[in-house]
Amino acid sequence: MQTRIPFNKLKDAFVAALLRAELPQERAELCGRLFAENQRDGVYSHGLNRFPGLLAKLREGRLDGAAEP
Repeated sequence: MQTRIPFNKLKDAFVAALLRAELPQERAELCGRLFAENQRDGVYSHGLNRFPGLLAKLREGRLDGAAEP
């Protein structure tokens, strides 16, 4: 059985988690929206499936959430 989560609820959950991981507000909103859009659009490899790994890398310091390209 599949569970459907409304887009905005999923996006808001991603953003909240990213803010707790100390990403700047603007970056958290952008990343949260992109992860939610990927999940909605069926790009599962870059949606919910990838999100726990992103949070782990941020916690471990292996990823700098405030870095600019």
